Amino acid sequence: MELVLENCKSKSGKHVVRSLMLEVKDGEFKEVLTQGKKVKPTYTVGEATVPDLGKIKGTVIYLRFVRNLKRKVRGEVIIINNGKTVLRANYRKLKLKRVEGEESQMELARKAMEQLKLPVKKVNPR
Repeated sequence: MELVLENCKSKSGKHVVRSLMLEVKDGEFKEVLTQGKKVKPTYTVGEATVPDLGKIKGTVIYLRFVRNLKRKVRGEVIIINNGKTVLRANYRKLKLKRVEGEESQMELARKAMEQLKLPVKKVNPR
């Protein structure tokens, strides 16, 4: 699985993509700023890199959000523990829904969203 860390928007500014990685240490989240190879971003204005996941040990949360023309935000949350995907969840209509993985990891995803100050109205672990 190739994870792309990007911060870009369209020329018109109507579409925006933002993705980031958070490292979990002692219950606290810290943004991972690893060097990686530069790739072409989804939209023209901005930058994108592919981080080297081999250097990162422990639990990492990958978050990717897209804001569309109607200013609605959709996204996905992927929790990786020692190189294995433990949880995949979607964020849509202010709801966080588990797609696959362990239900116990949903609390970690909710806390990460809370730290980023993203509104979550409902969490669906099923």
